[in-house]
Amino acid sequence: MTEIVVKQFVQDYCSHPAQRGDNIFMDCPKCGKTRSHCNISIATGEFHCYRCGWGGDFDKFVKFFKGRNTSVSALTEEYSSSISLATLIDIYRQDDVAEEVTFDWLTNTEVLTHPKLKCKLAREYLESRSVTISLAESLQLRVGVGGRYDNMMIIPIIRKGIVVNFVSRRFQGTGKRYDGPHNEEVLVRRSHLLYNYDNLLHSDYIILVEGIFDTISLTQRDLPVAGLMGKEISSEQIKMVMKWKKVVVLLDGGFTRDALKVAHSLEGLTETIQVAIMPEGTDPSDSPDLALKAIEEARDLSCF
Repeated sequence: MTEIVVKQFVQDYCSHPAQRGDNIFMDCPKCGKTRSHCNISIATGEFHCYRCGWGGDFDKFVKFFKGRNTSVSALTEEYSSSISLATLIDIYRQDDVAEEVTFDWLTNTEVLTHPKLKCKLAREYLESRSVTISLAESLQLRVGVGGRYDNMMIIPIIRKGIVVNFVSRRFQGTGKRYDGPHNEEVLVRRSHLLYNYDNLLHSDYIILVEGIFDTISLTQRDLPVAGLMGKEISSEQIKMVMKWKKVVVLLDGGFTRDALKVAHSLEGLTETIQVAIMPEGTDPSDSPDLALKAIEEARDLSCF
């Protein structure tokens, strides 16, 4: 049970909740008296109505609404696995909640217990991708702890200063390598976004790559890179790219056909379209030097 679970549950099931300090006051679910008489601790989940005397722990509180067979651990998993973008935005503003760990923790060398252990593993993963702590902080990366995004790096996608979507990347354990919210949970669908787009609006040209870490890796080389977050380009992404007179398409090695398909989608919409070819089995995030060489040797689409 975490603070965010208590707050979300009270919001979902109780009338007139109002947070004051470390407690939430509400109408008593048992006797119906006004919120000034019933409160629940955000930290512990313990509750009490000063009018009727009803009280107890969070387990009792949950069972009152959802039945005797409901467990707090199952409820926690339910809320964590269905975490909404609105909740994530709230998390980005509150660095003390349990579902994520800020990168202040990653600088702590005495990593001993959960969730600090996850921070150590996340830090090691970032180091393997040549991402520094200062860069991670500037990108507003987070570490998922518990639920659907456990052991995953949470990477926000930001437009005009607002988190509109996110991608998560597993750094330990088994399961999906990448995950993210469902379309109905987000402000803008990923297919309508380019990662790092806001930082490129004054660039002379744009380099389109597949993944977020491809983008992060090459931006460290001062290149104007945007991530498609896939091997295809959507109609909305094409509209975004049209503002540049020159576009270079750079996908992972071995996916030349996909790169050409993206390039052909832009024909007639921009003046210069080039395709850069990575060696088979390589990608820009792991081989930035090879990516730089491929960009230097990029050929016009008409040459293919």
